[in-house]
Amino acid sequence: MASIFLTSKFSEVSKKIFEILDKKNLGKDVLFITTASKFSKDKSSIKEDFDKFKERGFNIYLTDISNKSEIELINLGRKYRIIFIAGGNTFFLMQEIKKIGFDKVLFEIFKNNKAYIGSSAGSAIFGLTIKYLKIFDDYSLAKNINNYSGLKFFNFLLYPHYNQEKFIRFYPLIKKKYKKSKFVKIRDDQFIYFEGDLSRFKIF
Repeated sequence: MASIFLTSKFSEVSKKIFEILDKKNLGKDVLFITTASKFSKDKSSIKEDFDKFKERGFNIYLTDISNKSEIELINLGRKYRIIFIAGGNTFFLMQEIKKIGFDKVLFEIFKNNKAYIGSSAGSAIFGLTIKYLKIFDDYSLAKNINNYSGLKFFNFLLYPHYNQEKFIRFYPLIKKKYKKSKFVKIRDDQFIYFEGDLSRFKIF
C-alpha cells in the first residue's frame, strides 16, 4: 500500500512524516529528485530538505531526471522505496516528467508498498492541471511543454504556501478564474497524506 505525502515545505513537516515512515519499515534509502530547482538561484529550501533526510540517517541518492533515460528511471523507481521530489519550477518539472516518461514510473510506485513525498512543485504536479500556477511560476522555462495538464492522480488542485502573503492575496483571483475546480489549501506547516486510496486523504 503506497503512502503519499504532499507538502508545501517538506522541511517544516518532516518530523511527522518521518514518524509515519518509521512505522512503514521502508528502509533508509531515498531517491531525491532536484529537477524542479534546476534554474533556481536560491537553493536554500533544497538544502533544508536534504539536511532533514541526512539528520535522520537516510542514504540519499541525488538526481536530476532530465539527465536520465526512461530505462534508468524505471530501474531507480524499482530500486528505491522512498521517492522525494523537491520544489522549484512546476512547469519545467512537468515538462521533464512527460518528456522522459517518469509519469509511468510514478504510477508504478503508487501500485506498490512505497512512499512518495513531494514538496511544493513536487506536490502540485499531481492535480488535473498546473495552469493556475502561472501567476507564481515562470512558465517560459518550459519551452517544450505541450499543455498544462497535470498527472491527474487526484481530482483537486493543490494550493501550497497558504501562510505566505502573496499566495493568500492571489487565491481569490485564482479561485474566481477556476471556479469549477476544487482547491485544497495547505500552509507550510501542513501536509496532505494518502494511504493507498487516492480518493481519500488527511491533512496534518
